[in-house]
Amino acid sequence: FHVAAFTTSAQNWPWYYNQFLGSGNFATNTWGPTTATLHTDHRTHPSTGRLPGTFTSSVSEWYSWSRNLRTNPDIDVLASVDPVSFPLGTDPNQSWYSGDYPIVWTNKNYRMLYANFGHNAMNYATNTPLSSTFASATQNTVLLDGLTWLGTGSTGNPGPDDPISPTAWYSLTSAANGRCADTRAAATANGTVVQQYACNGTTAQQFRFQPTDGGFTRIAARNDPAKAVDVTGVSTADNAPLQLWTYSGGANQQW
Repeated sequence: FHVAAFTTSAQNWPWYYNQFLGSGNFATNTWGPTTATLHTDHRTHPSTGRLPGTFTSSVSEWYSWSRNLRTNPDIDVLASVDPVSFPLGTDPNQSWYSGDYPIVWTNKNYRMLYANFGHNAMNYATNTPLSSTFASATQNTVLLDGLTWLGTGSTGNPGPDDPISPTAWYSLTSAANGRCADTRAAATANGTVVQQYACNGTTAQQFRFQPTDGGFTRIAARNDPAKAVDVTGVSTADNAPLQLWTYSGGANQQW
């Protein structure tokens, strides 16, 4: 947790910081400690199966790293800072205003978890805690289910029977290569291509699943929820491309 990954001298223990954790050196931090809205990147991992698409963390200071965890094929990012959190921090000179910040991840080669939360707010003059790391019941499921998985290999508590919330935002990740569904160049215009792209935690890779009729679902784009994933030209042919288009209730916009 938290400071267990902190270093400015990763070269002194490269296996731990660069290979095992994958994070390299500490880069920046937010200040002061505050809650964040976290996005659940991977909801099928045993430690995150009970999490909603987004949730509010406990109060914490947050770290960023010198290495891009998204580009490391051994690292599976499980949760990250949701863009609605920005600006993140209470000091304008030590806040984050944009970017991709993984918070919880695992290394696929080991049974391990790293979670960046764990630095609560303190009154350092009186040594008085001002918050608790365990104040978020939702965040606590990561600890409980993660420890169960780490200790026993058990998948822990399964997620709910219907885990898709029609008001939450989700990423879509390919089982084949770990890449995410993405609206090209974060555009929102009609005709914007929906493609696969390296996962980066941006709103261009977040979608909402809203039931329509007959068991079908509308997939709305976060950058413009009035737009939906649409089969171009109402085509029914193989290789028909996907795009964003203003939702009109068409069958080519329901999944």
